[in-house]
Amino acid sequence: MLLLQLTAGEASAFVYATMAIPMLAWAVYSSLVLVFAFARKRYGWAAANIGVLVTSVFTLGGYSFGTPTSLQQPTLRVMTLNVQLFNNHAIHEVAEAIKSEDPDIVCLQELPTTGQEKRFAELFDGYNFANVRRLGILSKHPIGQQNNWALGFHGRHAFGVEIEIEGTPITVISVHLQHFPTDNLIETPKAAQNLRVEIEWLERIVASLKDSPLIIAGDLNSIPQGRANRMLRMHLTDAFAATSRGFGYTLPSSFPLRRIDYIYTGNGLTPTASHVPEFIISDHRAVVSEVALAK
Repeated sequence: MLLLQLTAGEASAFVYATMAIPMLAWAVYSSLVLVFAFARKRYGWAAANIGVLVTSVFTLGGYSFGTPTSLQQPTLRVMTLNVQLFNNHAIHEVAEAIKSEDPDIVCLQELPTTGQEKRFAELFDGYNFANVRRLGILSKHPIGQQNNWALGFHGRHAFGVEIEIEGTPITVISVHLQHFPTDNLIETPKAAQNLRVEIEWLERIVASLKDSPLIIAGDLNSIPQGRANRMLRMHLTDAFAATSRGFGYTLPSSFPLRRIDYIYTGNGLTPTASHVPEFIISDHRAVVSEVALAK
């Protein structure tokens, strides 16, 4: 399964469907066989399944071995959060939880489009806010140029703004890629096709911004070995994987079993530390990263 995920990935509807399975579930099978092997004194089987178990936990499970770094220059604190339309938490509860992390930039997904998103933004004194439909960005720094990039012809898009830090323009993009088929009645092959298209269009955006410091953050609906993350790692740095140890799971928030929310940086921006906050204010956990601008 790991080989299939690292090759065909979401390009195969079958493999794409398996990516909706909790990542550590693959360890259950080898654990059961391991117990059986020891019970029957089949130590060769046991050794083989210890290897499978380690692979399941650390590779299929997506364990990160990153290390925080200490740089002299100031850092930006970046957060990403899918707010789930504020369905299960009041906007002031969500706002207070976000402010407890004191982020400089917040990339938001699944904002409502009822005016509630504007009232939510008003709760953040000292922040600027911009949004297009269900994507938004909060920033302590003034927001300059805004861009709304299509990710194919089926309605998905990426929303970006430009901010300036110490005279250096930085592009910040909030993105929400195709959801897993289990989230809706959409057929698996169609969801897989949509995601392939979105990844291709997103890569063009990343390539067009190769000379500008860049932050891309959001709900990618892709596990670490998925095609979306493999593409982004070719150009940018997965902040959590580079600077933190652990699984970094973000969904479901009550008992996270998958990592599908990410912060990527590059083109002169270096992540120095990352974590997944404990608070629960959506069906997703947030991700927070410290990001330094290279001098």
